[in-house]
Amino acid sequence: MSNTKGKAIAPIVFVTGIGQTWSSLKSDPDHRWNLFPGDTEVLFHDFPKGGKRRIAGFALQALRTALTGSDCVKEKHIDGVLKDVLRWCIVDNDGNLPAEVDVRIYGARSFAELQHVDFATGEYTDDEGKSLLRRVYTDVPCKDLAAVYGAENMYCFNYSTFSDLYTDADKLHEMIKGVIEDQKNKTGAKQVILIPMSMGATVVSAYLDKYYTDEGSIGENLVSKVISIVGAWDGSHGMADLLECNGGKDWNEKFYDTFLRDAVDNDSLFKCLNLINREAVNKLLVKLVDGLLDNLLLNTSAFMALIPKGRFDKLAPKLFSEARMAKVPRLAVVKAEAERYHAAQCNLQNRMKALHEKCGIGFYFLAGYNMPFGGIQSDFEFLGLLGSAKTANTDTVIQVESTVPGTTSVPFGQKLTANENSILSPDGSVDAATAWFADTSWYFEDQEHELGTNNTALKLAVDIALGEVENTQNQKYPQFNESRDIRKAVKYLREAAEELEEKDLPAEKREQILAAVKDVEDMLARTHNNRKADDALVEKLKELVD
Repeated sequence: MSNTKGKAIAPIVFVTGIGQTWSSLKSDPDHRWNLFPGDTEVLFHDFPKGGKRRIAGFALQALRTALTGSDCVKEKHIDGVLKDVLRWCIVDNDGNLPAEVDVRIYGARSFAELQHVDFATGEYTDDEGKSLLRRVYTDVPCKDLAAVYGAENMYCFNYSTFSDLYTDADKLHEMIKGVIEDQKNKTGAKQVILIPMSMGATVVSAYLDKYYTDEGSIGENLVSKVISIVGAWDGSHGMADLLECNGGKDWNEKFYDTFLRDAVDNDSLFKCLNLINREAVNKLLVKLVDGLLDNLLLNTSAFMALIPKGRFDKLAPKLFSEARMAKVPRLAVVKAEAERYHAAQCNLQNRMKALHEKCGIGFYFLAGYNMPFGGIQSDFEFLGLLGSAKTANTDTVIQVESTVPGTTSVPFGQKLTANENSILSPDGSVDAATAWFADTSWYFEDQEHELGTNNTALKLAVDIALGEVENTQNQKYPQFNESRDIRKAVKYLREAAEELEEKDLPAEKREQILAAVKDVEDMLARTHNNRKADDALVEKLKELVD
């Protein structure tokens, strides 16, 4: 039961980020997948004839290139292997994924409805283990918050990672109208609150560009607030580096002497790697990135939206060259959408300001800062090898100038010089005063991109949605806060509950566990984070239940 009974609230629509949409092969609907290769069960399912032979041949030619320095790998070798490996992700000329791929689109169904949808069949179920909502909560960790806001008032717009940006904007518009229709007999709400996460901000930005461009379209306002959680409003320099093949001046040193050493974890084997021809391998890596562009990334416009506006003009001639236009069938469509979105990026500040002043749409931003690209062990650790790794202030994936547009920062570990108007972070690396919406922007120091692990940030988002927090003057949530990761806390609270059920548990041990549980629960209820102290409480509970 929610705590919003009697309150006039707008339904929340989460707009997911990259990899937050569940998909599967129709022949194996129980197997979760997110359209990224790496899951060997899916990767080698119904593998194309001759595909394994092509991979083996490519590996042999790549090894010869590395050892001899000769250019043994041809474009056709790369194209052949990538088309095999990425076959479930590559769209056809109409922008459609292979028919065998089933992307689970939730539509205008509330979380309360998704609770009774079987994730494999789409039919009615009361089995919580098979509930589609269980899958949604894995990617949007807001189960506890749904108890506050009401699962019947929460929705999720999701989309294929490999899609066209303005097509997704159209689908978002239709879903918003569907949500308002669904709410007609519940709350009568005529507007929604959008909560874009990460790449979801590009979809919302395209939506604002297409449906809120002039006075006429602004008049039909279906949105009351936009609450951005680590949104990529101005792309990621990490993605631009990847597309540009920009590893920076010390790329070789970082790759061979740090990243590769850690991956190999064997001194003898690592010494053998010194035999390879680094220049030849570097050229091969550039060819692989070009192949990835030709066969995957340039087939849809979604990834083009992750290019910061200040780098688009330099990258465009490479991405949309005549040679590429001739090779990639859909590139004309992608180019048109990318250019339109770039123009929208350049005008985004004016559009947001106009929507705020003319329509009363509130814009709120939650972000992490003071970390380098790829600064933790994760799927994005490779970003630490790229050229911007030492020059940006990020949440490990997106620079803070993108997640909180207009923010001034210096690279992590450095300090800004304050002036009379500055609103500096405790570490001195960020100035919130220059943010487009400085009084509705919050920052979490040393917080990784997965902000869903920070329950304080999610509570803040819901309190903003409820209207209980209007700006940074609210003392419950400091504008500059510390990070938090509640995953271990949740794990050890669960283990503590199981241990407390044991009848033969010694009384002294029971009292210790109960006290530690209370300390952790009290910590989770606090909204002023103290990472060191918070983690110490979790560690104490761990020692008692391990």
